[in-house]
Amino acid sequence: MVGTIQYQDDNTQARVEYDTQEFPFYDMFLDHLQKKHPNVKRLEDIHKHIEMSEFVDVRHHFFKWMVSKEYSQIAETYVAKHLAPHVCPNQEYMLQAIPMLRMVPPNQLKSGYFLMFHTGTITGYPEGVDTIWTPITRAYDSNTMHMVNRADSDRISKLVNAEQWSVKRWQKECEDLCFPVTIEKGQAWLFKQYHWHGNVNNETDITRWSWDMRTLKQGSIIDNNRRPGSYFRFPNDHHETPALDPKRKWSVYVDQTAEEWCGTIPHYIVREWVWTKLQKMGVTPTSWNNEHFTTTWNPNLEHHICHSDIKGLALPSIYSLRSEITRKFEMFKMALERDVHLYFPAEEILMDSQSKLDKIQRILEFTNSGN
Repeated sequence: MVGTIQYQDDNTQARVEYDTQEFPFYDMFLDHLQKKHPNVKRLEDIHKHIEMSEFVDVRHHFFKWMVSKEYSQIAETYVAKHLAPHVCPNQEYMLQAIPMLRMVPPNQLKSGYFLMFHTGTITGYPEGVDTIWTPITRAYDSNTMHMVNRADSDRISKLVNAEQWSVKRWQKECEDLCFPVTIEKGQAWLFKQYHWHGNVNNETDITRWSWDMRTLKQGSIIDNNRRPGSYFRFPNDHHETPALDPKRKWSVYVDQTAEEWCGTIPHYIVREWVWTKLQKMGVTPTSWNNEHFTTTWNPNLEHHICHSDIKGLALPSIYSLRSEITRKFEMFKMALERDVHLYFPAEEILMDSQSKLDKIQRILEFTNSGN
């Protein structure tokens, strides 16, 4: 029955059912695949038509479509109906900006195209993240995702860190304890980030297709690069690269003192990334500027906003300033008042209006942290 949810494992995993007429994922994905490989008539048979070396190219073909406004709106509606009500009811949430596509061909271990067992936690997702895994084809036996229950997952995680297990060891332990998630078309699987999950060698005769997406609860603590605004986005806020005005005088600015964002990456490497990004967008910067060491209030950024002829500044991220959040917004407002555009490539935000400043404020306040 559509909308039915069957909880398992102390309510940490669940099977949900959705309407395939409303969300015809199989037909949608087959149609998009045939734009690149028109000879493929069934998703399950793709391995019969292309080499394994071409699978990555196929995934890139799909990623461009899956971040489009067309697909994003479908994914948002799907998540709002079948994931959000169960994991963040009556609570603001964000969505994974780029959904993940999985293709598991027969005997994928031989080709090296293999997803080892892992948890969301060990790959950088916080506890405030929930996953909805949606097979597009039948998922069964050895082609499907395999899960470890909550109790065994907790035990393995503790031992992995305490005893510094190798990947080979935890793969073997998980394979001994896991169960296959059997899913028919019109069903999906919800689970938490602390569950160990992964693949075993596909010994069926079909390629299993699936896609997965995650939600991030408001107030979750993010301490890595999976940040709101870039990795996660608000519903109805589709990621699109903005158009920059090449007639403006642009400069690249990097705050090398913002260690939480830049870490130990040399500032000139971050600067080159931003510089290259601008050039790909048709803008040639006239200069670059770095923040002064030992300062915590970004005086050099303020100087270039208020006392230079620069009309466009490219900063790596809305998080890449050491200043406190109130000081950040003070400088952002200075830029608006002086018609200085600020471009943040990590979030693909061009701050050239009050509405864009409001968007930045909403993102930074989502996790109650602007740093």
